[in-house]
Amino acid sequence: MSASARRKDPRHRRTSPRQSLGTRRLRARQPITAVLLGVVGFALLVAYSVIGTGGAVANATATKTVHVHKATLTQTGTCTGANATGAHFVITQILKADAPNTITVFFDDGSSANSTVTTKHKHESGYDIFYASGLKITDATAVVPVGWKGQFNLSHYLCGPPPSPTAPPSPSTSGGGSSSGGESSSSPLSGSAPAQGTSPFVPGPGETGDTAPASSPILKQGLLAGGLASLVAALGMSLQMLKRRGEHS
Repeated sequence: MSASARRKDPRHRRTSPRQSLGTRRLRARQPITAVLLGVVGFALLVAYSVIGTGGAVANATATKTVHVHKATLTQTGTCTGANATGAHFVITQILKADAPNTITVFFDDGSSANSTVTTKHKHESGYDIFYASGLKITDATAVVPVGWKGQFNLSHYLCGPPPSPTAPPSPSTSGGGSSSGGESSSSPLSGSAPAQGTSPFVPGPGETGDTAPASSPILKQGLLAGGLASLVAALGMSLQMLKRRGEHS
């Protein structure tokens, strides 16, 4: 083979020492880069799965104040806002962990009161409040996550006397062990439960709380795409290193 043909043949081309050193350094860093890409991809996929199962993780600390649906304050039937002594509120499409422990109810005399949560279901929470006869509810507020998309409604009014709390036991006397006044120390106060209204608010489509609140789709898609891309890149670099080792063996 002539000298000119030997120079054109890629097998006889010379590589400069600087180029060879740079190539060796790049190949030496590939295992570390592949491992880092694999770790990053795995972490992104874990974050994606956590958001998918746990709800709006990104909005866990961000909240907003919402008002009750005003149309639900006006109801017809035997138990209405005019003769009620209590009310039952519901917040739909909200996880148990995100449901507020209290709501604030406002009345027509300018006063307000807090109602603690009475029921917590998978995607709905309920709140009961009792008040003096003659008051009228004008508004109610609740603090929920910013990503909440459900409904805050007055489900139905409650009529009749509110349930009486259990009386604490009275201290017994040193002699016969009887309480003062001749009453038993463990007897609760009697009281009847309030009657519910005959026309409760019926939620429309999408207001029953059957659907879990949606988390950010852009964040989830970004985590999924980034995790898969990192894992694919790590796999590609690993295959290149295995191929080179096979050529040298």
